[in-house]
Amino acid sequence: MAKPSIFSKDYEKRMRKRKRTIFLVVLLVLVGISIVIFNSKIKNIDFSNVKANIQAWVDSGKQEEELTKVEEEETVEPEKEIPKEPEKTYVNINIAPGVEVKAEYVLQEGKKQFVAVDQIQGYTFNISPSKGQMLILDSAQNMKISDTEGAIKDITKTAYISQSGSNFPKDQILANNPTYIWHSQARFIDDAKVVYVSELPYFGNAGQKKYVWIHDIASGEDKTIWALIGTNITIGDIVPDKGITITVDGVVSYLKADETVTK
Repeated sequence: MAKPSIFSKDYEKRMRKRKRTIFLVVLLVLVGISIVIFNSKIKNIDFSNVKANIQAWVDSGKQEEELTKVEEEETVEPEKEIPKEPEKTYVNINIAPGVEVKAEYVLQEGKKQFVAVDQIQGYTFNISPSKGQMLILDSAQNMKISDTEGAIKDITKTAYISQSGSNFPKDQILANNPTYIWHSQARFIDDAKVVYVSELPYFGNAGQKKYVWIHDIASGEDKTIWALIGTNITIGDIVPDKGITITVDGVVSYLKADETVTK
């Protein structure tokens, strides 16, 4: 490109144009050289390594994510299952005409055992040591025994026969004297015998003296325990190897099924 004459009237304008043209040419040359150099370097780059590095980076992220998830699963405690209470089982026992009691039982080695009984006004209940029988005493002073199938056996002493042979029927005595104690505080001594408190064998003492009796379930025989007589008698719980607790006027004794009494 020819340089314009300094004496030309548009010298400065032409010089500016000339400089721009030169700048563009130089710039194009530089860009071309850069492209050539860049292309030659790109060809020498191993893109497989780049791809492998990128994949390794991605995989490392996934592994960290999986590890975090596992750690979270391990730290989360499983919900504790609340143990369910075993379903209760009952037997309905007809203890009197129109009167039914609900008794709970469990199975032990294939045998039913009484656990508890619903309370009914006018009745008291006592479960035998083996839990296979239940003693029932009602407000009319009748004593009955039920097994775990609901079969009832009446063990009420229906009359007292004196040594002279006189007969004193229970219902007649209570009709004439409603406060008379015929059977009270009935409890099992063991599975074969029942103990209770009575004013028998005497009448008309206004309750001043009370007596402890034992009833044999199998034979139906009743016996007075003459060593246990007093104004206030309380029958308590069975004490192993001693017998059932009997408190007479504040003195504690123990009565066994063989009728022996110890302090």
